[in-house]
Amino acid sequence: MPSIIVAITTFDSDALRISLAPIARLGRKIILIVHNDNPEVALTSRMVRHMGWRGRVHIINSDKNVGELESRIRIVEYVRENNIRGDWITFVNDDDVLLDSDAPNIPDNVFAILYNATTISEKITDIFKISPSWTNGAKYGKTGPHFSILGTMVRRNIMLEYCDFLRTNLETIYEFINSVKYYPPFDAMMWSGLNAFVHIRHPDMSPIYMDRTNYISIKMGRATTKYGRRLARGAVLRGAVHKFADIVENLVSRDAVENMVA
Repeated sequence: MPSIIVAITTFDSDALRISLAPIARLGRKIILIVHNDNPEVALTSRMVRHMGWRGRVHIINSDKNVGELESRIRIVEYVRENNIRGDWITFVNDDDVLLDSDAPNIPDNVFAILYNATTISEKITDIFKISPSWTNGAKYGKTGPHFSILGTMVRRNIMLEYCDFLRTNLETIYEFINSVKYYPPFDAMMWSGLNAFVHIRHPDMSPIYMDRTNYISIKMGRATTKYGRRLARGAVLRGAVHKFADIVENLVSRDAVENMVA
């Protein structure tokens, strides 16, 4: 059975009560890493166990608030620096639910496995209907293919390479992030950027889609802003996702040309 590195980023660590217990039910092949982005709280393994986790956990306590993108890059760098072995890496938000970690035996030229996700946004009681056997959440919320880095299984070596690239080009990437008036949709942007990255670096590789639900995205309330910036929706969200993919594609292409010249 393939081993899965489950990477959670958190700021309000109390939200881990939602995500940890379901992950604990997924079996022994889970390697859990939590990046705590709140410098005012020192997250400990004891605190994590009290919130539902029963295995070993790797905790990264940040000394300052660095945001979603940097937090995820730091987790992947931690994987490399500590030689944490695993076949796949997937990201989970602290207040969401990963239902399934099944990664079937697939050809080596598949770099990621995309699943369905169900979004719960109307009835808080639907959260209590979540169970390991939930594979079709359509009657509980909106369900469809999850074009996001969240819940998507990505091969460890590809994720390491992608985050190395992001780190190297972070200044250019943040020029775009800081130039927009809305809060960037990091989950979808990281997925679109990964596809653009692999398309050029590894043209023989591709993702596959499995028509089963493995992720519950919990979006209660009607919030329209985050950290003082309006949330990207509709055409704005799609535009941000495409723009980020274009930036990644241009940077990867530039690197390829420079390597050929060198």
